[in-house]
Amino acid sequence: MTNHQAPLSDEQITDVRKLRRYRTADVVADGTPTPVKLIIDGRDGSFVFPTDRSAFEASELVLWLPAERFDAIQMLVQTEEIEDPYDEAKDRYLAYHGEHETARWARCVAETIRFGARVWSSDEAPLHNQIRGVEPRLCKLLNADRDRLAQLCDDMVNVRPPSPLAVGVDEDGLDVRASIGIIRLELPRRARDESDAEAMIRGLLQPGLAS
Repeated sequence: MTNHQAPLSDEQITDVRKLRRYRTADVVADGTPTPVKLIIDGRDGSFVFPTDRSAFEASELVLWLPAERFDAIQMLVQTEEIEDPYDEAKDRYLAYHGEHETARWARCVAETIRFGARVWSSDEAPLHNQIRGVEPRLCKLLNADRDRLAQLCDDMVNVRPPSPLAVGVDEDGLDVRASIGIIRLELPRRARDESDAEAMIRGLLQPGLAS
């Protein structure tokens, strides 16, 4: 089922698409940076990652995507610990990044998101997945022909991974796991709904139509 939200401006959509490109960040807890791999939980648009206690004890926590550098996206976040051992976000992380060493999990919701001079709230740059209901089926469609998926990566971002696996789909694009990390493939435009997303993906899978 699709969750409805207020229409976004072109500028908001552009920045949401930028946010969805990254699955790494530097988590800066009271000035001390720690690199992490993360996922976006499509249920609520939060960022989830395994961490140590510093993420919960800090008086201020800032996420820099994809890393702490001059052109990074900066997010001041509120953090809570995920205590449910069966929370589906943990399985999603495993699908994206594999095993991890730490045993505690953080869920971060942005208070402010800074893109250079522009600043949004989390409501103004929403990340909950509007097509989450068909995401497993679309991943299955993409993974039905792994050679074609590898060619699609090559066509769109000039990288041909040897064993690609589609692990996520949202209205702006798809995430492909590869040995080099997560490859983000953006759809030509934002999908209007689940059917529109499927039609675009089927079109991209047709040889010669993705470039």
